[in-house]
Amino acid sequence: MLKIIKIENYVDIHYYVILLENDFHNLFISFLNELGFNSGEISKVDTPFFNLEGEYLPLLKENMRIHLFIEKEKVNMVIDTKFPQGRLNEILKKHFSFPKN
Repeated sequence: MLKIIKIENYVDIHYYVILLENDFHNLFISFLNELGFNSGEISKVDTPFFNLEGEYLPLLKENMRIHLFIEKEKVNMVIDTKFPQGRLNEILKKHFSFPKN
């Protein structure tokens, strides 16, 4: 499970900071599959993220855009969607651990 260390939500924009782990790309692929991203978009993240430091990866599908900004030890993820917050959280909780308040 990937660890979210920061969350900010604004209407249709959701921002997460996620710790970069060795198996990040494989765990993230299962998240994208559940959201219904096509194989072409998923293939963009099918590489170890430690090799992608400093990269920006946009992932696009109808009604949803995910922007990944990859740093040395973390990934900044912005999800731009009208997807209901409650449903998005249900899916996220299957793949990510949330920070404790």
